[in-house]
Amino acid sequence: LASGVVPGLSVDVDEAPPPTSLEAVVDGYADAWNDPDALSRLETLGRVWAASGRYRDPTAHVRGREALSEHIVGYQAQLPGTTIRRSGPVQRTGAQFYFPWEIADGAGNVVATGRDAGELDVDGRILEIRGFFDRP
Repeated sequence: LASGVVPGLSVDVDEAPPPTSLEAVVDGYADAWNDPDALSRLETLGRVWAASGRYRDPTAHVRGREALSEHIVGYQAQLPGTTIRRSGPVQRTGAQFYFPWEIADGAGNVVATGRDAGELDVDGRILEIRGFFDRP
């Protein structure tokens, strides 16, 4: 053990452990939506999104980190200069969670709101998000 290697323990060095709080996971997920850099966005998704995670909203159904990252690119192209942020507390029941969000323009004006319902995997990463839009 002096070398720091534990026999029989396998660690995927390409995948960082998820944040320790659900709020940090959700905020990291929002950060991914705001990140214009593909590599940085995928790194963030690697911490908070399950490898086979599913994203569903009225406009899209995607599976996996890369597919979600590509969907985010489309969102950023349609709404340049906007940011997505959590607009209220994260509520949790077991592996299920829910939170409100908002999209703000460059001046900070809210241009859309909605809610996401999700599920965590056993490692604490997002396994599924179902997005609901309140108003455009």
